Amino acid sequence: MFLATSVWLSTEERTKTSLQLISIPGDATYGMDVLDKEEPDGMNDDPQRALQTLRKIEKFARDREVIVLPSHGRNTPRLLDEKPIYRPSYAS
Repeated sequence: MFLATSVWLSTEERTKTSLQLISIPGDATYGMDVLDKEEPDGMNDDPQRALQTLRKIEKFARDREVIVLPSHGRNTPRLLDEKPIYRPSYAS
């Protein structure tokens, strides 16, 4: 799932806004560390398709700025607050 949200570019210039894409990958990945390692979770019935899904998330993130919020990540609340742009480290 992807959400688009308008955000202020700066607190001083409230007239400028930017569109941010936020990815909520559901159960596709449980954390940023396993997404970067391209490690599908063990709770799937098709490991190859799960790996393809992770690679699609990474490709999407390489093509545009996106914030990824894993549904079960212990750092997800921090990521929601800080909104870091996800940059895939693994070249698939």
